[in-house]
Amino acid sequence: MLRFPLAELIGGIPASFDHVQRIVPEIGVHVDAFPLLPGTGRLIKTHERYRRQYRRAIYIVRDVRDIALSAFARESALGLLGGMSFDEYLEPFLLGRMSRWGAWSDHVESWLVSPIARNSNLLLMRYEDIHCGVAEAVSSALNFIGVRATENEIRRACEGNSISEMRAKERQSATLPRTAEGGGLVRTGIAEGWRQTFTGAQLALVERYAGKMLTRFGYEKPGGREPRP
Repeated sequence: MLRFPLAELIGGIPASFDHVQRIVPEIGVHVDAFPLLPGTGRLIKTHERYRRQYRRAIYIVRDVRDIALSAFARESALGLLGGMSFDEYLEPFLLGRMSRWGAWSDHVESWLVSPIARNSNLLLMRYEDIHCGVAEAVSSALNFIGVRATENEIRRACEGNSISEMRAKERQSATLPRTAEGGGLVRTGIAEGWRQTFTGAQLALVERYAGKMLTRFGYEKPGGREPRP
């Protein structure tokens, strides 16, 4: 919800999956990205834990329950899980064994205690808050990185990168991976989808491994609702 609107506002052209890497690249391919920020800086997307090379950052935290669902759906669609069920997937995911970025709580903690968190060079955002106000979040991010844009420019960039527009861009892409059935990977982007999915046993696992960090960010405690039967 942030990457594509920011790419358009920084680069001055409509963002597509096939050229966004030249404007807001992912870590590892950023060497060829255009230095479009003030002072010839680059805005780079990464899933990494904090590294001392990062001097300023916008950190987006999302409820780990929704992250688990999203990661499971993507990896299943790409045929990477060999038929593993979500019930089998969840605990290894919470332990940090299903990705090279480690456990969610440890990842978040690495940024919260980083030097840039202590010197105002870290902008923390919750995914759920962005979801409720994309234009406001984009405006805050632009202010943080020192890029100016009008309200109308921000509104157009957000409208042009809604979920439906992103799906259309995905269909037009010549470079994105496809699912085993040949479909796309852009999902609904909803917040709190876990409410319709998680069982009581799954919520207990989340409480064990991530409950304290969820509470720290104001998320509902895993045991704070009636679980799905």
